[in-house]
Amino acid sequence: MPAEKKVFHSFRKSGGADLKHAGVASELRADILGHGGDNITEERYASSAKLKQMLEALQKLPIVPDHI
Repeated sequence: MPAEKKVFHSFRKSGGADLKHAGVASELRADILGHGGDNITEERYASSAKLKQMLEALQKLPIVPDHI
């Protein structure tokens, strides 16, 4: 059986799951993944997370070996 083809969405899905398992708040995960808010107020009137907050959250992700 051929290996499953990975697409960019596969990366987003696994990265989002890894952020969740690392304890990153859902609002911050949504900002990192580029998702809108749960409602119109969050979507239009709330500011996105600061880059420093996103970086700190991303640093919680497991390190992927170079050979993958």
